[in-house]
Amino acid sequence: MLLSVVPAALLMFGLIGYNYQRDRAQLVSNTTNTARALASALDQRLAEVQTALSVLASTPLPVDGDYEHYYGRATAVARALQVSSIGLIDREGRQLFNTLRPLGQALPSFGPSPSVRTVFDTGKPLLVDLFTGPSSGRPNIAVAVPVLRDGQVAFIVAAGISPDRLRELLQRQHLPPGWIAGIVDRSGTIVARSHEHERFVGTRSRESLIERIRESNEGASEGMTVAGEQVLSVFSRAPRSQWAAIIGIPVAELTGDLRRQLLMTLLATSLLLATGLALAWARAGSIVRTIEALMQQAQALGRGDKPPPAAVDFREAEMLGQAFEQAARRLELANLQLGRRLEALLQSAMDAVLAVDAAHEVVVFNGAAAALFGYTPQEALGLPLDRLLPPPDEADTHWMTQLLDSGDGRRADEMDLHGVHRDGTVFPVEVSVSTVREAGTLYHTVFVRDVTEKRQARLELLRSNRDLQQFAFVASHDLRSPLRSIKGYLDLLQARHGPALEPKGQDLVRRASGAVNQLDMLTNDLLSFARLDARPEMEAGVDCHAVVTRCVQMLEADIAHKQAHVTLRSLPAVRADPRQLQQLWQNLLGNALTYSSSERSPVIVVDARRGTREWVFAVEDNGIGIEPKYREKIFEIFQRLHSQQEYPGSGVGLSICQRIVERHGGRIWVESATPHGSRFLFTIPDPQGAS
Repeated sequence: MLLSVVPAALLMFGLIGYNYQRDRAQLVSNTTNTARALASALDQRLAEVQTALSVLASTPLPVDGDYEHYYGRATAVARALQVSSIGLIDREGRQLFNTLRPLGQALPSFGPSPSVRTVFDTGKPLLVDLFTGPSSGRPNIAVAVPVLRDGQVAFIVAAGISPDRLRELLQRQHLPPGWIAGIVDRSGTIVARSHEHERFVGTRSRESLIERIRESNEGASEGMTVAGEQVLSVFSRAPRSQWAAIIGIPVAELTGDLRRQLLMTLLATSLLLATGLALAWARAGSIVRTIEALMQQAQALGRGDKPPPAAVDFREAEMLGQAFEQAARRLELANLQLGRRLEALLQSAMDAVLAVDAAHEVVVFNGAAAALFGYTPQEALGLPLDRLLPPPDEADTHWMTQLLDSGDGRRADEMDLHGVHRDGTVFPVEVSVSTVREAGTLYHTVFVRDVTEKRQARLELLRSNRDLQQFAFVASHDLRSPLRSIKGYLDLLQARHGPALEPKGQDLVRRASGAVNQLDMLTNDLLSFARLDARPEMEAGVDCHAVVTRCVQMLEADIAHKQAHVTLRSLPAVRADPRQLQQLWQNLLGNALTYSSSERSPVIVVDARRGTREWVFAVEDNGIGIEPKYREKIFEIFQRLHSQQEYPGSGVGLSICQRIVERHGGRIWVESATPHGSRFLFTIPDPQGAS
């Protein structure tokens, strides 16, 4: 009975402790919400003062130093805000006026204080921690706002706020009696307190609490108050002012209920222990025997054996024993069904599936594996795995560990694995490995797939691409020689016999020259397009701004002819092929110049922005634009939307741009609103960048 009552008592004590901790955590959470609301109200109050001062600061100041009107405005604002005073301060820290004193009366100076210098240096509003006001001689806080004249900080207009106003903010929270609320500034000095306000304003708060506030925006810390009371201090730091609202909960109030519950539980446990010992003794032997019988059944069930019959002395234990027996029968049936399903699944798998033990010997061999390697499942059992999957390098004695013991996943390209048929035929394979530990024994499931056809198809595709690239290169290159000859003959004909030709003959010569030039441009673009099949020579840190600047210099004649204006905004450095990147920019800028509007001078803007693990570049112009239905077509090779007479070109430039961007792992598209210009965008991956 002692073994029953003592755990119950300990459980009760644990529950009491748990309830105490839960109630304490809930109280801290609720109090944190109150402190957060108080901190928010503090920020709101200070923001109201700052906003009103900003409006006052925007009022023009008299040049002759007559501040009577400004003084009147400041007095009205101070009355509306319920602040102690509003003063105007110059760069030397002199007060030009203060609403606490009549206008013109001599005022004490702040001098070149750090707060005054900060506002003049930064030109930003400032919340000043607790200080003694030079005019009032009392503790004060201040909100200072710069007054600008000709874009420079000429004066400071500052509002002094009495800590009594912040005390009113604390009293509006209606906290329980005995709870203490306070506000501390950034230095940890008490600015307002709900209890003994006058006594402790200006006193530094507890150092351990100040450290906690500096470390965290919200939290709780137990310790003594400045008045010597033991409290749990819950705080929330205001996001804008960085001052903290603190609510102190007396520790005695937290632990009073806990002590009472512990005492009652101790008394109840003592009575229960004394009474239960006598009642439980008679049943102890019977319960022990029953539990032992049930344990034997449970252990047998855990081993997968049939539970033995249990001799029990009460009905509930008998029912539990019957449940064990039913569970054993169901488990046996489920294991049988699961085994059949797994066997059917294994045999129906299209991939070869092998399981090997820790010694790397085959223990499972499905039908697909038998067809792939030529062994029957019975013959394969016990075979070492390296007979079926030999090492890529015969000298590598650790390859099997690398294959099986380096974690789950796919193994293929990086290891160049091959399988060996029973007849000695070698074939390429892809291998996936899954590892599991069962009953302390490590097993590896190896999935093998014959990739002979896949590799042959890949080689054929690579060979076809190389042949096609070579054909395009040779065809384009061989066209250039006769083109140069034709061009030379036409130029010679024009030079020697041009004046003697009739107008129609001269027109035919001009048309033939234009056709040759067009064909030469098309040949050059075709050569560029064919060369892009090569893998980009990537370099890190390619300066896009420098690349675009070189392109602008190369297009300088066209820019001057078109009277175009090109603007380069901030461009990043990326990992790319600098030559291909230059060709990309040159094509996009050339397009923007070519398809400019005759009604206005071209304006081209090059920009970039950060995307998700990529940079997004844009080339925007004010040209003729592109209709939405053609936004995909323009990237197809040899596709043009205009005649040569309207806008010259080969129809290959944007295809080259698309090929370059895709070679770099990006994408390219166009946004256009005819007739208001086009905006070409493309991306370059930046995996190391922020998302």
